[in-house]
Amino acid sequence: MFNIRENDRLRKVLIMFLAFILLVSYLPLRIARASSEIELFYEGELDGGIAAGLPKGFAVLFTPPNGTYFLSEVKFCLKIFYIRNEDLANPLYVEIWDSNRVTLVNMTFHWGDFFNQIVAGDWITVDVPIVIQVRGDFFICISGIDHAFPYILFLRVGSPLQERSYEVNMNDHSISFGPDPDYGYAIHAILSTSPPPRDLNGDGVIDIYDAMLLASAFGSTPNDTRWNPKADLNNDGVIDIYDAIFLFANFGKLP
Repeated sequence: MFNIRENDRLRKVLIMFLAFILLVSYLPLRIARASSEIELFYEGELDGGIAAGLPKGFAVLFTPPNGTYFLSEVKFCLKIFYIRNEDLANPLYVEIWDSNRVTLVNMTFHWGDFFNQIVAGDWITVDVPIVIQVRGDFFICISGIDHAFPYILFLRVGSPLQERSYEVNMNDHSISFGPDPDYGYAIHAILSTSPPPRDLNGDGVIDIYDAMLLASAFGSTPNDTRWNPKADLNNDGVIDIYDAIFLFANFGKLP
């Protein structure tokens, strides 16, 4: 339960947010919310495939262009030639590392999220669950499990090949091999010029209820009792005006 001082603080922050919404809604010249996307990749044509299980993984090193960009999606090509029902729960791991191979995001999926018994699979796109503003090189890494029916991450060849693909150890983040001079792994990074929408309360729309959640955590850091990691939209360890700007840039959107 909030005390009187806490309620007063929350009320003031909410009033500020509501005033901001009304201002954005009625200004003759609205804040631009359009975003353009860039798809980064470093390979040529589809050529063949290779399987990997933990601790082995495949990684591509990406260099973003100059400017302000956010990593919004990861795209990769997977082929599974046959799947049994018992295979649908097998995990698939996607991780994003910074240039020093420190984890920024780790995501766990299951084959059943993408495939059924008869589909072979193809290009898959997954959302990045937090806002990541890319400020330098970063890795996208993919792996599975050893005992599962092999999945195939397709390789691509082309000219010129930019030598951005690596075999890595997913446990200790070491590089086992690479950059590969002959092949490029079919992993792409989708960058956006504005932060992707984030639905804080999971109701399918970015609205005043998301603003209320952000307001209740406004000014907090991970050590505070009011801390809500979902409201740290730019992933900088503090919930502040920059997170509010990210939220309002996508206000009214569907995630």
